[in-house]
Parts: sequence; structure tokens; C-alpha cells
Amino acid sequence: MKSIKIISGIALCLLVNIATAQQELSTHFMRGLWQGNYTNPAFLPDARLTIALPNVFNDLYFSDITYNDVVKKNGAGETVIDLRGIADELSDKNFLREVPMVNTFGIGVRTEQLFVSLSHAIRGNAFLKYPKELIEVIAEGNAQYIGIPVEIGPDLQVSTFHEISLGLGYQINSMLTVGGRIKLISGIADLSTDQNRNRLQLLTSDDIYQLQLTSNYLVNSSRFLNYDGFSDIDLDPDFGNGLGEGFFQGNISVGFDIGAKLRVGRMDVSLSILDIGQLNWEESVENYRYVNEYEYDGIDIENILLDNETGIQIVDTLREIFQGDVSYSSYTSPLGTRMYLSGTYILNSTWRVGGVAYAENFRGEWFPALGVNIQGRPNQFIEFGVLYSYRDRRFDNLGLNLGLKLGPVQIIAASDNILSAIDIGNANSANFRVGLNLALGRVEGPVDVDNISNQDDFFR
Repeated sequence: MKSIKIISGIALCLLVNIATAQQELSTHFMRGLWQGNYTNPAFLPDARLTIALPNVFNDLYFSDITYNDVVKKNGAGETVIDLRGIADELSDKNFLREVPMVNTFGIGVRTEQLFVSLSHAIRGNAFLKYPKELIEVIAEGNAQYIGIPVEIGPDLQVSTFHEISLGLGYQINSMLTVGGRIKLISGIADLSTDQNRNRLQLLTSDDIYQLQLTSNYLVNSSRFLNYDGFSDIDLDPDFGNGLGEGFFQGNISVGFDIGAKLRVGRMDVSLSILDIGQLNWEESVENYRYVNEYEYDGIDIENILLDNETGIQIVDTLREIFQGDVSYSSYTSPLGTRMYLSGTYILNSTWRVGGVAYAENFRGEWFPALGVNIQGRPNQFIEFGVLYSYRDRRFDNLGLNLGLKLGPVQIIAASDNILSAIDIGNANSANFRVGLNLALGRVEGPVDVDNISNQDDFFR
């Protein structure tokens, strides 16, 4: 059998390197906190002065597969990656999505009706969409697809950027609050494919079994990839510079968040649309385009071991295939618009219940989630909540959130899927936020029916 292990191996390396939907549902119900304002700019913190110390958030999601599907024990008791097992679990279209965020600093001032905030964050977007056939070809070669054209090209984006946000929230009356943020964005680094030019089609002839690779593939890079032919590839994403070289040195974009909250009696309904906009990449840009139709007769594995010239021929072949046209044109990549629609109902002075519908659109793909929540505040020092949700194509998601008040210090911890920490092997997602605030003073809120105090008064 003529092998495609070399070409598909490159694709596997790409998949593994990316593996290192910003769904944040549990935090959404922590009303009256700075962190709740992240999910809707109309959720106003209760404190007159809030200083947000570093907050860390991450959301990681694999579609269809779990750790136990990927890593298994072989007959000798050794831990190995089971590519065949992975392929058996995959859908026709598969995703990896990771959204890390470090909120470095923020400050907000509130009066009875007005809230003004300024904050900075370092954010990331990682996305990989890949067809099942890509993994099947890597696992078992191309014999199963003789005479059948298969698409093996992945769609990917890996971006990091700084974000400075100026927020404004206004409580129009006891019923309606509106808010918005304008965000100045500076891109640190990006590596992404063009969504309209990401075709890699493989055809194995049913006549003499030669391979035909047809490509129309465009890869864009800004401060990420240094490529000088197949034999000289250097990934330099500049991620570790943090506040250094990547800090507002070009790649400037603008984004927006908007939100509103309507309160009637014991119930409130809220809507927010976040990350409206796109990322502009203009600095240190390179575009690598591969448009070709290449035929390859294949090799015999034993010839690699016996003939050094065969190895040279392989490298020459790969160099010819992956020697693309290079240009230097600016481009854009998605920021990833997110939407929240939610409602809560106050049961009594301690408990409230709520529900949320969430949707994110990233690179033309929708990532939805639904959740129900019960939130409790037995005293002025502690708040906690439990969330059950459908997210990441699964129903076994149990989330928890916890807030503690130690004088002016607020300690926040939340996760949408606490079970992933308990049973890592069978989880396909990981989600958490932890952080600290300093909250000084308080703003008196409206009073609900039957003299039930506004539940947004936690940490006053």
C-alpha cells in the first residue's frame, strides 16, 4: 500500500500543537459583582468603588472525544495515543475551542444611577475545526479511500491580544438599566487560515494507486510564524511578552459590548451582546498560499531503511508541495460575538432562581448553551450558587460558584463544569474563573415587592 503518512503526519502535528467558546454561565448569576459585569455591562456592581485585582479565566472544549478516548493502555501496559479510537468517536466535523483570559486590573466607580469602569485584559482565542477523515488517514493510511476524494484541510485560528475597556452603565429607573463598553484592542500574535481558502483534497487513484493532492490553502500570520521553505519553519507567537513588546504596537482594532436589564417585581430579564467587532492584523504580516495539484507515486517503507537517497527524495517532495506563494497583505480574523439572554426570580430574601440561554458565533460556527441556576445568600459574608447546564454538546455539566467577603476583600471562584475536575478522563471540557476584588462603600438599591431587598446587594 502506498502511504500518505508523511503528509498526514504534518496535519497531526498541527492538531496537537493547537490543543494546548468563552462560555461563562455560572459567573453570570453572581449579580452585584465586578465579574457579573463581564457578561452584561448592565449588571452594575454594588460597591461605590471597585478595584479588580487579577482574575483568571479559561474555557477549553473538545467535541465528541475525551481524555480516555485519546490515551489508552496497550497490551504491554504502556500508555499510548489511540488514533483509531479517536476516529471511532468523531463526527464528520469536529472542534477544539480554547479561550484563556487574564483580567490584569480594573477600577469602577458607581453612584446611585451611574457606573463608570476602566480595565485591561490579555485574551486569547484558539480554534480548530477538522474533518474526521483527517484523523482516519493519519491512523490507517489512505487505502480505505481509494478512488474517493477526501477533504483533510483543517480550519484554525490562534490569536492573542490586549484589551483596554471603557464601560458605562446607567440605571434609568427602578426597572430599566442599560450599559455598554468600548474596547481598544491591540493584537499580539495570530495564526489563522482563510475561511474561504482552506481546501486540501486527497485522492488515491484506483488505477495505479498514486496520490493526488489538490490544494487551495491560505495561512495568515502576524508575529507568529517564520517560514522560509519546508526546511526552515519557526513558530514564534510572542505570547510570553505579556505587557512587553506586544503592548499596543500596532494591530489596532475596536470592539463593543452592549446590554440591558429589565426588572418587574420579583423578576428580571436581561440581554447582552458581547465582542462585537473583528481583529485587524497589519504588523509583521505574512500570507502563505498553496494553490497546486500534485501527484506522488508513494514510497516503500523498507526503502527508507535501506536507501538514504529515498529520505532525500521525501524531503525534496515535501519541499515542493509546501513551497507556497508569500505575500504581505493585512487581514482580519473573528473576535467571536457572544450573546446572553437570561432571567431570574426572587423566591425570598435568601434564594433566587434563574435561567440563561447563551450563544457564541466563531468563524461561522455556533456554540450554544442553556442553564438553570439557584443562587443563595444566607448572610452578608457568603454567596453560593449551583448551575445545571447543557453545554459543549453534553448534558452532564454541573457548575458551582462561590463568593466570600473578608472586610473589603471579595474572593470569587466559579466553574461551569466542576465534574471535569473530579473525573478528568471522561470530560471533554474544563471551565473556571478565580479572582479578587476590593469593594469600598455601597449603593442603596431599589426595594422589590413585599419589601424583599434587592438581591444585587451582596458584598455591601
